[in-house]
Amino acid sequence: MRLFLGVLVNLLFVLCSFAYPDEASHRAAAEKLIELMHTKEVVGQLYGQMEQVLDRQFIKMEMPDSERPVLKRYKNILLIVLEAEIDWEKVKDDFIETYTNRYTEDELKAMAASYNAPAGQEFLDRMPMLMQEEIIISQKKIPGLMNKTQQINVEMIDELRARQLKKNQGGSNRL
Repeated sequence: MRLFLGVLVNLLFVLCSFAYPDEASHRAAAEKLIELMHTKEVVGQLYGQMEQVLDRQFIKMEMPDSERPVLKRYKNILLIVLEAEIDWEKVKDDFIETYTNRYTEDELKAMAASYNAPAGQEFLDRMPMLMQEEIIISQKKIPGLMNKTQQINVEMIDELRARQLKKNQGGSNRL
């Protein structure tokens, strides 16, 4: 009986080792892919982009020059908070976990192999420029989209008001 239990325990151990892939190598595969994709550098660039976004937002506020020091002070406070929260060492494990949750180790290794090839590296090298161009394209579309959504919103409010008015008039006729 003891022999049977020993064999059963060993069999369960072997089966469990096949059922659960090596977490360390899975994480290592995700980390390798993230490294090849220059994710640390991309995260670092977010800080600079956020500074530009804040500058544009503050320009749109059309504040008098006398108020600019207040805006600058709060911009610096926001940037300090952003820099602390977007620090690579703070987000690295979250990125790795995201990749390991979404992809198998084999998939991560295959993606890393493709990015490690010359064409993959060329793609990654050009990605920031492509993303910037895509953002510019999107930003050009936003004003037209805003106008359309505002028009739809006005039509919806008008219809709801008309329905409410009709409902209120119908109720007052009954009295």
